[in-house]
Amino acid sequence: MDAMADDWESIVQIRPHVHQYCGPTPDDWIFQILRQLHESGFVRIMDLDGHGTESFPSDPQESWFDMTDIGRLLLGFRGEQIPR
Repeated sequence: MDAMADDWESIVQIRPHVHQYCGPTPDDWIFQILRQLHESGFVRIMDLDGHGTESFPSDPQESWFDMTDIGRLLLGFRGEQIPR
């Protein structure tokens, strides 16, 4: 979630954060977690055309991800950098 702290992020920006905290992780595992976060209402998705989408994309490589307000509240996060 820290990777999405300030704005919309693609897998290219999310991957290094996951690798930093969890070690090398395959993209399909990262997408599975993003899918679970999306289904729980903590993450929202935007396609390459800038449109929000309700369903998780069949090719998430082409999508952007951001925390929802609920996701931010759950983490106690209001826009400041998450302490490490």
